[in-house]
Amino acid sequence: MSDRIAVMDKGKTLQIGAPVQIYERPNCRFVADFIGTSNLLEGFFNGSPKIKVGGFHLMVEDLPKGLSPGAPVTVSVRPEDIIVLPGTEKEDNRLHGTVTFIRDVGSSVEIYLNCDGVQIISQSTPKGRPEVKQGDKATAVLPADACVVLKS
Repeated sequence: MSDRIAVMDKGKTLQIGAPVQIYERPNCRFVADFIGTSNLLEGFFNGSPKIKVGGFHLMVEDLPKGLSPGAPVTVSVRPEDIIVLPGTEKEDNRLHGTVTFIRDVGSSVEIYLNCDGVQIISQSTPKGRPEVKQGDKATAVLPADACVVLKS
C-alpha cells in the first residue's frame, strides 16, 4: 500500500498524488480510465459552467484552465456517484433514458442506461438499489461535484 502514487503512460508521468485524489479527481482521460471504472462522456464546453453531452447539459463545479467556449471535453463520473431514479425528469445534470441491463454482483448492483446514445453505468449497494428493471424509463442524476471535466 502506498500513500502516494504516480500514474504513467509510455514513460511519461501523468499524475502524482494520494490514491483517493487520483481516483476522485483524475487530470486526464487516461488516468480516469486506468484507475477504476468511470463513465467517460464526450461533450463540449458551453462557455458557462455547463457542458453539453449529447442533448443534455451538465453543470460542473471545476473547469480546466484555458478552456474556451466550444472546446471538446470529456466528463468523468464514477458509477457510484450516479443516482438512478424511475421515470424521466428534464433538468440539468439529469440524463433520461432506458435501462438496458442490470447486473447484480452481490455486494453491488450495476445499472446500465442508454440516454439518447450516451451510455451511463450506475453502481449502488443492494439496499440502495433503485426500483427499476430492464426496459424501464429512468433518469441518471449526475451531481455537479462528481463531474470531473477533462480536456479532450
